[in-house]
Amino acid sequence: MTAIAADESERTEDRSPEEVHPDTSKASDERDNAREKDDGEDEEENLRHERLRAELDELDRVEDELKKKLANLGTREGSDRTDRLQAENADGRRSVSKPTQRDKKMFGMLVGTLQKAKKDWSQFSSSNSQKKRSEAEHRAQAREEEERKQLMKKQEKIWEARKKKEAELAKLRDKRQTLNKLYGEERGYLRQIATSEKYIRTKAEPRVLWKPKMHNEKTQKAQEESRAALLGDAEERLVQVRETIAKCKTELNESREILSDMRKAGFRENRNQRLEDANMGDDPDVERTPGERGREGEHMASKMKEGRGEKATIKRKRSSEAEEDVDERGPNNTSNEG
Repeated sequence: MTAIAADESERTEDRSPEEVHPDTSKASDERDNAREKDDGEDEEENLRHERLRAELDELDRVEDELKKKLANLGTREGSDRTDRLQAENADGRRSVSKPTQRDKKMFGMLVGTLQKAKKDWSQFSSSNSQKKRSEAEHRAQAREEEERKQLMKKQEKIWEARKKKEAELAKLRDKRQTLNKLYGEERGYLRQIATSEKYIRTKAEPRVLWKPKMHNEKTQKAQEESRAALLGDAEERLVQVRETIAKCKTELNESREILSDMRKAGFRENRNQRLEDANMGDDPDVERTPGERGREGEHMASKMKEGRGEKATIKRKRSSEAEEDVDERGPNNTSNEG
């Protein structure tokens, strides 16, 4: 028994602190290189688990042997102990034999070692699970942070594209208004040129256009002078207006090309937003190309065709069911029921 206890004490002394308590520096190094050494860590943890389980099994076996020996020792020395206890009680003193004290001391040491091993095992398992849990939480937080950053970037990109689109649409609307105004000025100058053929403009302010009832040399001369003055002024301004109109048309086409490039680059949102932007620009063709309108028409036509096909299928099914019902009942049944 003493030899077994000595062997167990040597085993407990041979156990290094590294087997009971994991090295924090090593754990930190392993965390830094977790991706490269996951397999090695798992193998080390499995070895440590097996070692601790083997030690616990050995301690349980030794504990059972000691309990059996103590029970045998108690039965064998029962009579001697009772006599000795009676003698000591008579003297007013109580003592325990040296072998019994030594056995109890060894048993207490083994029980303490067993409890310590169980405590170390629970701490190791809890620390390992806590480590894995913290690593999983850290990875989840990192993934959520990355997704949040990507969503924020995407949202910022959408807002920037929307602002740019709204600015281009505002420019397009202003250019269309300017172009309509220039068209009005062009029509006014053309009317002025047409009226210069019939009327005479006065030289005094305010200038008035008038037409004589009967022409003479003086009125004809005044009409030619008035016509030359009106044509010179109107034609000069008409040329300027037409140059401005051509420039506005060029800018308008450039704005349309920019909007088309934005749509091709993926800056367009859903169909309702495109229609809303088209209403802002006063020109649906700016937002909806002929290809889009053609695809929408084909989609609607296919839907209508499918609906008509379903209705025809239902009618054919009903007529076939009615014919089968008549065939099953026969002509006699139909006449009797009539």
